Amino acid sequence: MKLIKRLVSTSIILTTHRMDEAEAICDKIAIMINGQFACYGTPDQLKQDYAKSYKITIIHRKIYDDIKEEFEERFTDIEFQETMIERNTYYKSFLYVPLENLKLSYIFEELMNMVR
Repeated sequence: MKLIKRLVSTSIILTTHRMDEAEAICDKIAIMINGQFACYGTPDQLKQDYAKSYKITIIHRKIYDDIKEEFEERFTDIEFQETMIERNTYYKSFLYVPLENLKLSYIFEELMNMVR
């Protein structure tokens, strides 16, 4: 990775389905849809132009119905999804937070209040 970053005037084509991978090692990103370039820019430009929400992943031991109800009471504008990781042991919940509606600091504060 460090060697690639030190190369000057060099282009490398990397294919991935994960934005976080591309963001970590690329200065510019092109996104293709159905074989056609749909957009091109820096990771920050693409996020600013196209991102609609933050995705927060939470791993916990609470039962689905309990945590879903708690999330819905605290966060009315957030989409909640959950997947079980290991049967009756751990669960993975996803919060999709609209960029324009809530501050991340508020969400993290509320999440900390939930574990207390």
